[in-house]
Parts: sequence; C-alpha cells; structure tokens
Amino acid sequence: MTDDRMFEGLAMAVRCAKHLKEKFPMEIMAIKDNTIIEFSKRNSRLIHGDKKNMSGCQAFYRTDKPHRVVILQKLLIERVGWLGTNYYSLEPTLDETGKRLRFPCDIEEHYQHGVSLYGEPAIIEMICHELAHHRTSGHAKGFKAKYQKFWKYMLDEMLNGNYAISSYDFKKLGDQLTSQDNYVSIGKSVCKDPPKPDYKWNATINGIPVEEYRRLKSEGVKN
Repeated sequence: MTDDRMFEGLAMAVRCAKHLKEKFPMEIMAIKDNTIIEFSKRNSRLIHGDKKNMSGCQAFYRTDKPHRVVILQKLLIERVGWLGTNYYSLEPTLDETGKRLRFPCDIEEHYQHGVSLYGEPAIIEMICHELAHHRTSGHAKGFKAKYQKFWKYMLDEMLNGNYAISSYDFKKLGDQLTSQDNYVSIGKSVCKDPPKPDYKWNATINGIPVEEYRRLKSEGVKN
C-alpha cells in the first residue's frame, strides 16, 4: 500500500515536470521515463553514487548528464513540504533582525522558511525547485528567477483550473497562501517569529493520521 502511494506521488511529479516542459521547452531537460525517480536501491545505478543517503534534503537535481531529479520516498508518500517563494526571492521579506522571515510549521514544533504545503502542491513546488536548477548555479539569482517563474506558472494553472488537483488539495493550497500573506504582513513589522496557527493539519497516510503513521513506522509496524 505504501509503495502504491509512493508511485502515485512519483506520477504527480512526472506529470508536473511534463507540464512545465511543454510551457518552457528550452529551459528544462528532456523528461524521459527515468528522469524523475525516487531514491531507492533499485535506482542506485541511475543515481551513480551522487548521494549515499538523502539526509537533510527532500530531493536533488543531478547536474551531471543525464540530468535527473531524485526524490525522497517520504516526500512522495506523505506529501508535506514548504513554499520557497519568500526564501528564494530576489527581494525577500525580512524580519526585524534583517533575516529572511520564518514561518511556523503546522504539524511540528519548529519554524521553517515558508508556509507548509500539503498534497499534490507540495510535489509541484518541489519539482519547480529542482527543475529550476537546470543550467543555473546553486541557489543564486538565476535559480531564484527561474524557480519563481515556474512556481507562478504552476500556481496560476492550478488556480484557473488548467491543472487539476483534488478539491481537498485545492482548498488547503488556498488556506496556506492566505496564511503566507498574513504572516508576511504581521511578521515584517511586528515580530521575529510570526504567531503559530491554532490548528494542525488532519492529514492521513493510508488512512492513519500522520503522527500515528510515523510512530508505527519507527516501531517497525507494517501498514
């Protein structure tokens, strides 16, 4: 069941990459059957030893040819990320200390560089990020401009209905975009850490709440 959800998440990633490639054909590498892959033992030959583990990242872009995007299985299964439009902005909103504004994470007790994203939009944002690394340098200006362009296009496509996502994911996306606007308006002038929301996302994996799923997985219980 977990494998089914992982491959479903991978299909979402491939779908997004192809949609972007259609719009920006000269700015993205060719999207083939093994261009977007999950980090797994079965793909070790394709990864070519770039990374022995995915510690500290949800995905990475392989700069050597053939270019690939390798994705952490946990992201494909749980589909929880964060929006990087402020952190990777050429003119980011800063807090009172002059650092880029941080945002509260909805499902864990910490702050992060953007509002949380859930479901398919989390996969879409990640693909926009990784494909923006093609022919750009690190997270420098070229990357930031390309990432912003890709995300704005995909966001517009989701909001105007040209790129269909589930009604639940659509509603959560709208909620989080509103939250981002609120945090920016409050955090910029009032506080270093914006106020945490008084709710938690009620996500489930295979019908099990996220926290419970993670606990069972850590105890070695199979779903």
